[in-house]
Amino acid sequence: MAPERGLGENRLEFLSVFGINYTSIFIIATMALAIPICLYLRQYLRQNSLAAQRSNVNSAAFLEYFRDQPVSPDLCLKVYLQLPRFLTITGKFPLLPTDNLAEIFQVGPDIAEIEELLGELIPACGLSCPSKEQVSKAFKQIPRIITVADLVRLLGIIDNSQKT
Repeated sequence: MAPERGLGENRLEFLSVFGINYTSIFIIATMALAIPICLYLRQYLRQNSLAAQRSNVNSAAFLEYFRDQPVSPDLCLKVYLQLPRFLTITGKFPLLPTDNLAEIFQVGPDIAEIEELLGELIPACGLSCPSKEQVSKAFKQIPRIITVADLVRLLGIIDNSQKT
């Protein structure tokens, strides 16, 4: 007479038909936990590194960058203060005008992502909602929004078009 098999043995036999055993399940579960932890740790270390590199950067340096450009200092300051609220990497470090939106903040270069950010940033900066025509004209003047400075200039064009 054959010995009786327990319920657990039948499950193991069922899984082994598909080439799955406890070791495979353990490896998959470990990877599923390790990957997000590693990504979070990488982002955390990157933020701390940027914060350390930018310890002497402030809003005055940001405003100085736009001094000779047709963007109001008030708008520049509002962008400097408000933009970090809408980015996936929060304001643990100061913004630089040369920051690449896609590389540092995971925004863009897709126009739809930039438009979504604009939809949040425009009212936060105290600008009235622009018409589609105003936004379209602004994008014709700056077709690729790559850096924070490009975004500020785009907002400046929208702001100036609303004043005329």
